[in-house]
Amino acid sequence: MRHRRCFGSAMSALAAGLALWPCVVTAASDPQPAQNPASHKNSLTAAEDEATFQIDVLTTKPLERGELMRGLQRLVEHRSIVIPAYRFENDLCLSVAGLETGQVEAFKQRIWRNASDAGLRVGGKKCQTNAYVMVVDQPEVLFNRLMKRRRDLFGPLRFRDVTEDQLRRELREGRPAVAWSRLTMHNPDGAVIDELGVLQAQRPRPSRLAHPTSMAKLISVVIFDANQIDGIELTKIADYASLHLLASPRRTINFAGEDDLARIPTILSLFHVGLEAAPSDLTLFDRSYLRGVYDAQPNMLNNRLNFSVTRACRKLADDLAITDQEASDKTTP
Repeated sequence: MRHRRCFGSAMSALAAGLALWPCVVTAASDPQPAQNPASHKNSLTAAEDEATFQIDVLTTKPLERGELMRGLQRLVEHRSIVIPAYRFENDLCLSVAGLETGQVEAFKQRIWRNASDAGLRVGGKKCQTNAYVMVVDQPEVLFNRLMKRRRDLFGPLRFRDVTEDQLRRELREGRPAVAWSRLTMHNPDGAVIDELGVLQAQRPRPSRLAHPTSMAKLISVVIFDANQIDGIELTKIADYASLHLLASPRRTINFAGEDDLARIPTILSLFHVGLEAAPSDLTLFDRSYLRGVYDAQPNMLNNRLNFSVTRACRKLADDLAITDQEASDKTTP
């Protein structure tokens, strides 16, 4: 469903991000969305939101193994092979701020479904927030305020997946979305290694396939520029946020310069190929990537991720083929 604008057009950073400060940044509470009376005429109703988010993929384009491998190489964040892929180990506890009242729940439901499909559990009503989505007119203003008042969303540099300078460059470039994660370290037994490097419990476990520790996501944040996502379906925004919240796609992807990427449908292309050309939701590649990340062992080396993603892709493709066949059988007289 296409609509004129799903976010308040007059929503300023002070109204949506800073005036709502206690809601946006309270880790233990679930924030309420910003209200903008001037934009109610363009907002979706709750019923329309629910209908919009009940879209499932019934057909899919098979991916060859070579295409899948090239997609992983060019779409997934490049790190040392001895660093495990980042993911949440704790239940997902989501907070969304800056959307219309009737859109927040449907937006959350979409991300929760993506997390559940990937294999990540969703927390209960009293869980502590570890995933934030914020939609504001002036992302840089909000970012500066967060840096001053909520340093706990960033953590020390060695426990962060991106530097402050890189985030500021992306904001100055005017990107539609910026994302980062605060990390924590675990050993194979699941014991936490704190920011001082103190390990609660340790059991040596030498392996050529697994690292003795794993870096898990403690907090993940995505900030959208409301002015640049005007008119985009909420399903696409939620799916784009899901990939950045739950996993670690590359921060900079040159879709125009990589011919091979044109053959790999992904929601990551949302702001590069145009609204009409972008996928309607998570593609087979996107779902395989997320499932592969959460199916893998927590401390599996990054260069082993491709095996986990390949298995997930094969399983998802088989499941989708069965779904397509069942749908065909029901429509056949």
